[in-house]
Amino acid sequence: MGRLTKRFANGVAYTTEPIWRHAGVITTIGGEAIDKLAAYEDAEEQGLLLRLPCKIGTEVWKIINLRDNFTDIPYKIVAIVNFRLDMLKEIGKTVFLTKEEAEMKLAELTENRNCSNEDSPEQALTERNGV
Repeated sequence: MGRLTKRFANGVAYTTEPIWRHAGVITTIGGEAIDKLAAYEDAEEQGLLLRLPCKIGTEVWKIINLRDNFTDIPYKIVAIVNFRLDMLKEIGKTVFLTKEEAEMKLAELTENRNCSNEDSPEQALTERNGV
């Protein structure tokens, strides 16, 4: 969707569509609502407006790397955490909005690891114990 507002040379905001105001009067120029909408659209065009995938603090699912205390073998789990702004770049990689998405990615990562040339955790444990 394109902009709903434009600005005159003097900076006054206006809309291309009429907006209802007080007492049923229609206006397309000025007004608090039009000015506020124009400010948001200006910020969006300048790359200053950020759209988050969810509210800060919302429960999301994150793939976490852990290590077994006894065998020292790394493994991954899906854990519920509260969304923070620093997780934004990890959405779709290690942070997911649904448990199903996280489990599908974990299965994909596990399958990719099993298909790679690296030893499986079981093989590493066997070799480490000399069996």
